[in-house]
Amino acid sequence: MLVSYDLDVIEKLFYQSGTRPKVIILVSPNQLDGVQRIVEIGISGLVMKPLNSDNLARAIQQVTRSIEKDKDTQVPDHFITLKSNRSLLYLNQQDLLFIESNRNICTITTKDGNQRTVNESISSIDQRLLLKELMRIDKSTIINLSKIVYLGGDKYNKECRLKLENGTELTKTLSKIAMSRLYKIVANHVKGKGQNIIL
Repeated sequence: MLVSYDLDVIEKLFYQSGTRPKVIILVSPNQLDGVQRIVEIGISGLVMKPLNSDNLARAIQQVTRSIEKDKDTQVPDHFITLKSNRSLLYLNQQDLLFIESNRNICTITTKDGNQRTVNESISSIDQRLLLKELMRIDKSTIINLSKIVYLGGDKYNKECRLKLENGTELTKTLSKIAMSRLYKIVANHVKGKGQNIIL
């Protein structure tokens, strides 16, 4: 039986490992209240109980197609292809500073300070990102850790301020869990580069 703890473990795996594994979850009809969180986390497939081989095979085929599609749409030099209105947008992943979602629409801030709106969910984007520095810190936010030069704020009031290399300051209100995760990730990242962090 799927419980909240199981989803916490999967979410932690996605956010902290730097990898984006494909995960299929088996749920019973009385667990449908957790489907929203499953979607937000970015689970690749969902199979309803009672389990039968046809449903499982369909879920595996869907994940396999997703993997193949990701391979086909990847452009060399870590570019990502995104849907923007009726056109396609090609962005170098190293140029991405911040991605914020509002349902199935995301706003992307690039290193030049420009913002672009794309018609894709954050889970879809997150699964195709190749750079380990691009980390999803909560269900609606991805940041580029390599671009952060200052982190301040109070984890108790759930707000952080990110000062990026282009001079832009971004203020983001986060959940307590996301704030704690951000401090840990950034602190470890900065220590690895031999830099100091202001908290």
